[in-house]
Amino acid sequence: MILKNFKPYNHLDYFDCYYKAMFHIMDYFGIDVYRFLLNQLYVYKYCDEGKYSFSLFQYSLQQDTLEYTGLVREKVLINDNPILQINQKIESSKPVMFLMDCFYIPFRIDTYNSVHTSHFICIYGFNNKRNIFNIIDHDYVNSFAYREHELSYDALLDYINAYKKNNLYFYAFSKDESIDQSDKSYIQEYSNVVLRNKNLLNDGIRRLYDFIDFFTSELQSSTANEFVEKIMIVIVNITRSVKQREDLLKAYILDSQLIMFLEAISQKWTVIRSLLFKFVRYEQDKKLSLIPNVCNYIKEVFEMESEFNKKLINYCKG
Repeated sequence: MILKNFKPYNHLDYFDCYYKAMFHIMDYFGIDVYRFLLNQLYVYKYCDEGKYSFSLFQYSLQQDTLEYTGLVREKVLINDNPILQINQKIESSKPVMFLMDCFYIPFRIDTYNSVHTSHFICIYGFNNKRNIFNIIDHDYVNSFAYREHELSYDALLDYINAYKKNNLYFYAFSKDESIDQSDKSYIQEYSNVVLRNKNLLNDGIRRLYDFIDFFTSELQSSTANEFVEKIMIVIVNITRSVKQREDLLKAYILDSQLIMFLEAISQKWTVIRSLLFKFVRYEQDKKLSLIPNVCNYIKEVFEMESEFNKKLINYCKG
């Protein structure tokens, strides 16, 4: 049995496997995923003490947003017959989200029998003749492309048997039909989230200033070549996150001028990334001619990010 019209949701890049699994389920029930993302902010910060750990990070606030979605989550403790438990939920039109160890997932060639890491999978069907579940997952870590896979009953049981002392459970989902999915009043809650956390956003702008000061100083130093090789992945990740932030905020911001300003910031980061790619390929004399341009662009992007932060907070104040 397979839940009809259940398919991968790949319209929004997201690093967190819990959120990605939720997206597939919400899409199946016809629920706007942005109802679930009200607790998300994008904040500039370092993930550790290293200068090369800087990025625009997704910041998940401690706020349960399921109440805005109409999605009902049921926690099911695993008993002596987990296969039957899961299959009964699927038969009741309830997709399942299961936290596994990728060590036990055969199609995950990056982790199978080699790396232990927790990961949510989405189960939407089963076949008792073939002893398999129909699941949605990606092929390897950090891949944003999710697709249909099969997972054997034995693989799931191997995981459960290895961790059976841990009081394992899974989630089953249904839809609260009383929630009006056409009602967009939930958008106001995002403004409340921004205003409650404006200090967090302002701290991010200050960290961005420090990073850009470090960036321009290193780019104009005698070790610029080595610096660009190290910093390239940082800029690539920032550019990706800036685009993700743009996609997210377009769901909550109704001011067209503010959206255009946000798009301009995304474009500016993309130009910086392109100039650094040229820097890597160019001969030394051409590299020197690029440095002033890159420094000017990175300073401009700080001014734009700082101005956008003020505009966003003012917009949310109404």
